Amino acid sequence: MEHNDEHSGIDLERLRQAFGRRKKTFAITLLACLIMTVLAVVLIPASYQSKSTILIEQQEIPQELVRSTVTSYADQRIETITQRVMTSSNLWKIVEKYDLYIDERRRETREYIINEMREEAIQRNVISAEVVDPRSGRPTEATIAFQLSFEYESPMLAQRVTNELTTLFLSENLKSRTQMAEQASSFLTSEAEKLDATVARLEQELATFKEEHFDSLPELTDLNLRLLDRTEQALRENQLSMNGVKERMIYLESELAQIDPHRPVIMADGQGLLSSRTRLKAAKQQFEQAGARYSAEHPSVLQLRSEIEGLLAEVPDSEAPKLKLDIYTRQLAELRQRYSDAHPSVQQLQARIAKLRVMAEAAGDSEAAIGADNPAYVQIKAQKEAAMLELDNLRAQRTLLRDDLARYEARITQAPKIEQRYQQLQRDYQSAVLKYAEVKAKQQEANLGRSLESEQKGERFTLIEPPLIPEEPHSPNRKLLAVLGVLLSLGLSVGLVMVKEMLDKSIRGRKELVKAIGAAPLAVIPIIATPHDLSLKRKQIWLLSAGLVLAIVASLTIFHLFIKPLDVTWYIALRKLGVM
Repeated sequence: MEHNDEHSGIDLERLRQAFGRRKKTFAITLLACLIMTVLAVVLIPASYQSKSTILIEQQEIPQELVRSTVTSYADQRIETITQRVMTSSNLWKIVEKYDLYIDERRRETREYIINEMREEAIQRNVISAEVVDPRSGRPTEATIAFQLSFEYESPMLAQRVTNELTTLFLSENLKSRTQMAEQASSFLTSEAEKLDATVARLEQELATFKEEHFDSLPELTDLNLRLLDRTEQALRENQLSMNGVKERMIYLESELAQIDPHRPVIMADGQGLLSSRTRLKAAKQQFEQAGARYSAEHPSVLQLRSEIEGLLAEVPDSEAPKLKLDIYTRQLAELRQRYSDAHPSVQQLQARIAKLRVMAEAAGDSEAAIGADNPAYVQIKAQKEAAMLELDNLRAQRTLLRDDLARYEARITQAPKIEQRYQQLQRDYQSAVLKYAEVKAKQQEANLGRSLESEQKGERFTLIEPPLIPEEPHSPNRKLLAVLGVLLSLGLSVGLVMVKEMLDKSIRGRKELVKAIGAAPLAVIPIIATPHDLSLKRKQIWLLSAGLVLAIVASLTIFHLFIKPLDVTWYIALRKLGVM
């Protein structure tokens, strides 16, 4: 322990002796470093920073009443607005407007100046706070404000540029929110118009489909089935009615066959007078019987022929067309045996036969009723004609019923396919209507959101601290620079003394000599100071004292100017000591 103490005492003594020998070097180095520190603190140009604070205010109207179409978070919008504002064109306009970076613009490129301005001069700091999320009810960190700042050599220009940037941020936020709201409203309006056209088209298709298949729609299936049953029942009743009418007609025909249509004329003597048509018919029968028994030149045949010719003239063609047609046909056959077809009598008779054929076809079965005057015959004939008319009506009704039956069957058969298409159209229409109603509701919300943004009732940026002209420089930090300068000056002075002492190989003192030669000296002669040495020593002391005084004065000056005034420091010190 004694050896260590001794060795430690030797080191401290050597250090003291070394500082005694190198006090000039220490003083000069310290003085030079302090002067450089003072120059640096004083000569480094000051840079001023102007700040503005923008508050992010929440929507005035509750979101439950009116929802904004801008749904992004505040920090996301701030970042987006920053990218839009901090473009090269905007920053260069600011540089040219306020004539910034005059020296740099002469020697540097435009891109370099803009990058320096964007990365070094302009600062954006986000202010966050712990808030409760209204949706989840949990505490979370939210951005409530942010600061914009610009740093420049001139405080006036720093304030103006900060104000310009703040204006750009506020206007860009309003512009972007209004634009987003208008885009949302325009998009939903366009979609609503498209869906409106789709709904109108589907309505037209549905109306056209109903018009084309109005009787085969699904809701009419039960009605068609009932109509089909009714039609089948009507057909059965029609068939029964037709059968009854046919039976009645058969009965009436049998009755007509037994009644003479012409009522005989009763003479005074009670004998009946035959009509010309009856006598012609009887003469025809007698002529056919006589022709079968006698030759054509027999007097009876000739007499009957003459009687028939007379009766033919008396009976109109309309009353007995078939009867006359038979007689004239027989006469035509007899004339063709004697004459050719070109003979006038043959041609005249052919023309008359052709006319009678037409009349006979038109008369039909009613020939017997022509000129009928028997009341019983006329009554039964009228019943027969009424039955025939009823039968015709029943046949026409049956045709209509069969057509209706086929139509109802076709409706029922096509109903599943029509129902499938109808349901598809209904689904498309209902889906389009629901989508249209949904988009229409969103469109109305978007319109409210657009009005909210245009009237600045939604979330907005509010300038709560406008940029002011800075009174104190932001950089450099002269206090810190001064403290670091003093510390570095002391460290550099001590370090230089130590280095010079280590590099000095001179032997100083008895111990160094013993260590160097390995033997103790016989005697030690102290240093004898001459008058010149004393004078030089006094000069060194004065110079050292002056350097120390100058260093102290410089340190106090720096402390007073850039750290804290000396009177304030003195007052604080006295208060700490309890003197005041």
